[in-house]
Amino acid sequence: IQMALPIELGKKRFYRQEVAKAEIAKTELEINKLIWETHIKVHPYYTSVVVLGDLLVLAQDRKDFYEKLYNIAKARFEAGDASKLDFNRSYLEVLASDNYVNEVEAKLSQARINLNQLLGLSPKQQIVLDVKPEDLNPTGVLSSKAEMQTYLDQALNKRIEIGILEKDYGIKRAQLKQSQ
Repeated sequence: IQMALPIELGKKRFYRQEVAKAEIAKTELEINKLIWETHIKVHPYYTSVVVLGDLLVLAQDRKDFYEKLYNIAKARFEAGDASKLDFNRSYLEVLASDNYVNEVEAKLSQARINLNQLLGLSPKQQIVLDVKPEDLNPTGVLSSKAEMQTYLDQALNKRIEIGILEKDYGIKRAQLKQSQ
């Protein structure tokens, strides 16, 4: 029976392991960097799609409201209870709200196209989530991490120290003025 063991002089093996660990850590950092870069690119487009979608709902509600007011103004005008000016104003509001709905729809369509282009999808393809938007909560808070809490504590301590120094400076300055 023969047994072979690699013989390495000094700490050569230890240093090779440290280099390998460093390369792994570097690769993990590069992966995290790519994830954050992707997040930074996608987030504004996704946010604009969501916000414009909500804005479109509000604009359509506004348009429905002005259409009801127009119908009321029309009935009052035909009954002789309101002037033609009020009737025309309500009609102008309906047209303005309809124009705003069309504007928001165009912006939403452009935002969807931009998001799809960034994600590599066809422009007309819809993104469907399997979960409700309410369920898409962050899994963790950045300040809950121990390292971040340490940095926050240090920053708070520095701010307190600066506040104390500024107060002491103000007191000394006031004392100098009084002595003069």
